[in-house]
Amino acid sequence: MSTKLNENETQNLVFIDALIKALTGLSLESIPDDKKNYMVEQSLIIYQNYIVGYFKENFETRDALRIQQILKEGNTNIFDKFPEMQAKFDKAYQSFLNYLI
Repeated sequence: MSTKLNENETQNLVFIDALIKALTGLSLESIPDDKKNYMVEQSLIIYQNYIVGYFKENFETRDALRIQQILKEGNTNIFDKFPEMQAKFDKAYQSFLNYLI
C-alpha cells in the first residue's frame, strides 16, 4: 500500500498547515497527535464561518448558499458552472487573509 499523497491531498495538507499557523502560530507537525484532529476541525470551522459570513454580508443569499456547498463538498466544479463565484470567493479569501494580519 502506498502512503504517497496525491496532488490534491498535498495541496489540502499545505493549506491546513498554513491555516493552523495563521490562526495559532503553531505548525501542524508541532501539535500533539491527540490534538491534531481537533485543531484541524476548529481551524476549518473558523475559516468556513468567515468565508460564509463574508458572502452573507456582501453578496446575494444564493451566493452564500453556493459557497456553503462548495466548502462542504470541496467541489470547485461549481466555479465552472458559476464563474462569477470565483471572483467573489477570491474577495472573501483576501478579506480573510487581511483579517489574520
